[in-house]
Amino acid sequence: RDLSRALPRPDRLLDGPRQRLDLWSDRLPGGLTALASCGKRLGPAMARALAEEKRRIAVERERLGDRARRLAAALQALEHRRADRLAAVSRVLGTLSYEETLRRGFAVVRGDGLVVTTAEDAGKARALEIQFRDGRITVGAAARGGDRSVPKPPKPEQGSLF
Repeated sequence: RDLSRALPRPDRLLDGPRQRLDLWSDRLPGGLTALASCGKRLGPAMARALAEEKRRIAVERERLGDRARRLAAALQALEHRRADRLAAVSRVLGTLSYEETLRRGFAVVRGDGLVVTTAEDAGKARALEIQFRDGRITVGAAARGGDRSVPKPPKPEQGSLF
């Protein structure tokens, strides 16, 4: 009994929560009315926001389409420039090739399978092959029926692996 006197009465324990419940129950109808009025305004506000978003999307779609057209035109121009450059490089390559030089009346002289660039190398060769624009001819020992084979270098001696 002595200890129970120190404890509050059960009615006292529920006084605070009961008072809060009464306060909130008085405020509930006002809150529901405010919520209903907000709900009425929410529909038109959502419609305005949706219309604004649709307008923004249409503007962005137009900007994207414009950029896509500009990009396609830039890529096409780049492709044409590169094709022109490739054609120019191809023409330069054609004029620098030895075959174009042959067409202008020059010849390529090969001795023993290698291009001969000096009179001394031509004198040392067993046979000469001369390439003109319309074909090749062989002059020297190979043309007269001499030995056409090039001597093989001797095989190196394999040595011991141990």
